[in-house]
Amino acid sequence: MKFPMAFLAASFSGLALTLTTPVMAHLMVAGHGTLNIVDDSAFMVLSLPLSAFDGIDDNGDGDIDLAEFNRHQAAVIETLTQHVVLRDQDRELPLEDIVLSPEESHDHHGTHLDHVSEVIVMGRFALDKVSTPLSFHVDLFGHTEHSRALKITASRKAENLRHEFQLTPEQPTGLLFPSADSE
Repeated sequence: MKFPMAFLAASFSGLALTLTTPVMAHLMVAGHGTLNIVDDSAFMVLSLPLSAFDGIDDNGDGDIDLAEFNRHQAAVIETLTQHVVLRDQDRELPLEDIVLSPEESHDHHGTHLDHVSEVIVMGRFALDKVSTPLSFHVDLFGHTEHSRALKITASRKAENLRHEFQLTPEQPTGLLFPSADSE
């Protein structure tokens, strides 16, 4: 998986970074995510609905515009660090090097150019032991039916492993590579 240069720069600096204009070419399909384990890191990309984040619709119109998103990006990052968790056998691993990219709504294309419906979240989890069983937890879901499921694809290329699973409000945690870790 290739990450944008901004993500790589953030990885080295340890700073959270936000792209402030909507991305026209979508980095990730809505309701999907990836976890790629490479060496001692798990690199994550998620597409999450902005309706999953409380308190960012300042004018209460039901839409998030780019100005509202930019004003609340620190709160979005704080929410992500609390609600997007990778866990090994012993502890929760913190989400680091967070990059946010607001995504223009498909529904409003051409009418509200600054309407943002999704946020692409890129980040990294530092791993202590690559071979330990890992679970991934996300409890940020939208209000519409299609935003209440998150399809995750996890890969560990060094061992040629790939695992797909789905997270929902009823089942917000999934085990990565369950058959490989039990062997």
